[in-house]
Amino acid sequence: MHISRCFDDLKKINEIKCFKNRKTIYGNKVYLSGVRLPDKTLLIVASNTFQGADLLDKYRQRWQIEMLFSCLKKRGFDLEATHMTDPVKMEKLFAILAVTLAWAYVIGRWQHAVNPIKPKSHERLSQSIFRVGLEQLAKAAMLMMATLDYFSNPKQVVRFFVVY
Repeated sequence: MHISRCFDDLKKINEIKCFKNRKTIYGNKVYLSGVRLPDKTLLIVASNTFQGADLLDKYRQRWQIEMLFSCLKKRGFDLEATHMTDPVKMEKLFAILAVTLAWAYVIGRWQHAVNPIKPKSHERLSQSIFRVGLEQLAKAAMLMMATLDYFSNPKQVVRFFVVY
């Protein structure tokens, strides 16, 4: 029997089912919990230590940490490309990245509220909120750099004020 059959009775979105007793899967005794996701797919989580709602909470926390690493690595800042090993420099870099990541997320949520990100056919967003925010942050930084570069020439400053 396929394990998803144990959760066939989950019909409503966010409905949860947790088994109190361990089930044997491929020779391993594990606790099982399942939830019906908003896109109507079934999420089944297994653990040899956690059970019930705790199991789903631990999975949710782990997923958030995985998404954080994903943003710090290939999907966002490409942290691995720095090849840094000096702990002091890495500490400073992480501080900057933490603030930037928070700003990117806040800006992404704001952008999504103003101009909703279109969902794909499977109802997930075509771009992550983080990615949208990071792109907006990058555009703002490039505009600021171009403006500073423009005004670094005293003749340009005078020309700007004469025109306006």
